[in-house]
Amino acid sequence: QTALMGMSKPMVFDGIDDVVATSDDSTLASTTYSFWASSIETGANSGVFGHGNSNTGAFHFNYDGARPLLYANYNPTYALRYWVDTSAQDDGKWHHWMVYIDAGDINDSKCYVDGSALSVGDTTGSGTAPQAYTEALRIGGDAASGGSYFNGNINEFAVMTGDKTGSAVTYFNDGVPYDMTGQSGLTKYYRNTGTNWTEVVGDT
Repeated sequence: QTALMGMSKPMVFDGIDDVVATSDDSTLASTTYSFWASSIETGANSGVFGHGNSNTGAFHFNYDGARPLLYANYNPTYALRYWVDTSAQDDGKWHHWMVYIDAGDINDSKCYVDGSALSVGDTTGSGTAPQAYTEALRIGGDAASGGSYFNGNINEFAVMTGDKTGSAVTYFNDGVPYDMTGQSGLTKYYRNTGTNWTEVVGDT
């Protein structure tokens, strides 16, 4: 999907130190993240978003075995959820992603691409409980500084309470970005107006 119709100008991340450091979503809770992304990076491409570290409420492309990874805890036990490899991580086209983090059990977390659920990979770690966040939401990186950073483009980034993956097909919208303003459970919505990213406060 190219998904250019209706797309505001995306934020371009260099994979080195570019990051949008928000002051929102600083406390672990069951949350859905909906966004559009494109990248041509075929190697490990960490830091699509995170909360202070690569292993703290962090989502990565092309991690171990070129798979999408939600990394939620490192100590005392690993809490990870891998999904199967998908070309949407690095084919250079725009794709819609929805990632649901379950605050109680990593095994209940979900990932959707272009309206369809990804199958779970073969590694979930030995733990189940995500750890508390150490920073507010970071987009394009997993920490404000000293973290891992995404190489690619991100736009239309929405944060919603609870599991909203049941609306994945609606939000994919046949490849045309869906205006998330006013959606149920929406707490934050970030779009690039062409000059800077604009925060749109949703239905709180």
